[in-house]
Amino acid sequence: MCPIRNKNHIEKEADEFASNLLMPSFELNKMVNKYGGVNGKVGLEECIYICEYFGVSFEACVKTICFRLKRFNLDVNNKELTNIIKRFKPSEKRKNIFKETNDLDLLINSIKYGYFSIINTERITGIKFLQNLVYHENRLENVNINVDEVKEIYADFRMKGSRSKYCSEQNQNIIEALGNLEMNKYCLETSDNISAFKLIKLNKLLYKFTPFPEYAGKFRTLDNMILNGYNQPINHNELFEGILKLDKVIERLIKNKDRYDLKTYIKEVALIHHNITILHPFLDGNGRVARGFVNWLLRLKKLPPIYIDSENKKEYLDALKDIDKNNDSTKLQLIIIKAMLRTMSMLHSNWN
Repeated sequence: MCPIRNKNHIEKEADEFASNLLMPSFELNKMVNKYGGVNGKVGLEECIYICEYFGVSFEACVKTICFRLKRFNLDVNNKELTNIIKRFKPSEKRKNIFKETNDLDLLINSIKYGYFSIINTERITGIKFLQNLVYHENRLENVNINVDEVKEIYADFRMKGSRSKYCSEQNQNIIEALGNLEMNKYCLETSDNISAFKLIKLNKLLYKFTPFPEYAGKFRTLDNMILNGYNQPINHNELFEGILKLDKVIERLIKNKDRYDLKTYIKEVALIHHNITILHPFLDGNGRVARGFVNWLLRLKKLPPIYIDSENKKEYLDALKDIDKNNDSTKLQLIIIKAMLRTMSMLHSNWN
């Protein structure tokens, strides 16, 4: 254990230098003006937004505003402020704000400065993520398998693979859930090059355990319809050309992934997701394939995978419709970013 001691003057100067570098006074004052009250000062709630903007710890942000800017709404000393911050429980408040806010830049900043390591599907957190994904994916598809059933199915399948008792014709919904699991594990682990034509592979994996898997992974040769969709899938005769165009978009995105900032990259991912739903390349499984493809794209940017919370199904469908009607992907971007933050929080319980 390290002994508790007071910092010497060199350490204090280093801290002050870091604080000024990360939170320049001019920019910090702008943010206090943005979130401040009529007295021009901010409290703890407002400091949550400000610390996310700069990507610094909550405590560092509050103390800088209090002691450097003199714009905190309480007149306290350092020790008193430390105790106030502890009682405030900023990590819990932070999670609630992420759920409620639609400030895209704030959420992007939280992803940018958050710590994340690539998910390992063989470790407990990775297993938990996949269990949650399968549960919510089933509910999105109106298949009601409860959480305990998902855990049992996943455990049996993980141990026995295709010999699992659930891989039978009598369990149509379950075997598609297992296929969805296989598809997402592939997206999270593969070293294959990504392309629009890999959608074929994903659809094959989705229906891997069905009675006639040879019929999966084939582009539709009939016209299809999206119920309640504002825009309908393109004519099947135009599908191959549409896939070629999508492939060029994906190729450009991957070529520039290290140059694109997070906001640009996530916007492109949202639009690709929507594009797949409009192409609707297969007779069935298009939504699940599109969402799996999103996780593949996120992983290539070293971003956390997501699942769509089934409680937010209406918001998710509305977000897709908003692109249909208004060519505006903001709502879908927000859904993706909030889902990423949820995954980060789950994988790193001490992430705050």
